Amino acid sequence: MSEEIENPEQEALWDQILDAWNPGLISTHLYLAQKYTSEFHRDHQGWAALADALWNLSRFDEAYSALRKAEQRWPEDNEAQLLRQFANFYQTKGDFAEEENWRRSALELNHSSVELIYLGGCLARQGKFEEAKEFHELATRMSIDDGDPDEAHLNLGRIFQAEENLKEALAHFEKALEFSPDFEAAAVAKQDVENVLALTSE
Repeated sequence: MSEEIENPEQEALWDQILDAWNPGLISTHLYLAQKYTSEFHRDHQGWAALADALWNLSRFDEAYSALRKAEQRWPEDNEAQLLRQFANFYQTKGDFAEEENWRRSALELNHSSVELIYLGGCLARQGKFEEAKEFHELATRMSIDDGDPDEAHLNLGRIFQAEENLKEALAHFEKALEFSPDFEAAAVAKQDVENVLALTSE
């Protein structure tokens, strides 16, 4: 979500937010985002960062308010990312039906592997496995340069895993590793399925 910032002081504070955000230092993230929105209140990124910290603390009303402030400041040329933020809010809140609405809107604006995978994941969370597979399958057809076929194959494998179709799941985990040999989540999932297939063949 990060965009170019010209003010050095602002950029330094934003970098601190990112450093706290990624490893999940939630209290640090919240404090820095509050500081950022106080000092640079016109920047949409700060309000989005604050919203993220708040919804991860289950302070959903405050998070929604911060997200609306981000929306008021959001650049028109990146609306799909804003829709994704609302979808993330509803995902964390556990309202997957509302999340789905926002994911579909984001996909309409930005037909990319990222949006396909996000929507597929949302559908899978609701148990809509067949429809979820369709969106992940579309994402697998994109090249590694244009998308995330490794992530799409991982998610397809997990759906087949949920359906206890372990051989099909294994095929997708292997495919994910063909694209990204160091993909730890795919490697762990592959080993898990292989363990059960070995046990059931005894």
